[in-house]
Amino acid sequence: MLILVSDTLDLVEVGSEISSDHADQIKQWTEVELLARNFDQRAIAWGKNNTEVWTIVIRPWILIKDRKVNF
Repeated sequence: MLILVSDTLDLVEVGSEISSDHADQIKQWTEVELLARNFDQRAIAWGKNNTEVWTIVIRPWILIKDRKVNF
């Protein structure tokens, strides 16, 4: 099951919150659309543009986020 993580969140922090079962924080992020499970159009665009993404597996979840490199 894929979960899209907002650009404004740290992927590792989100993974830690999920693995620690901090349901209140996860619910809050979901309610303000910082986590999403329906992102088909974005995934299609990633495929067309050959976009690189970051992922972390927290079974049974796969967290995914646009890979943006800031220097």
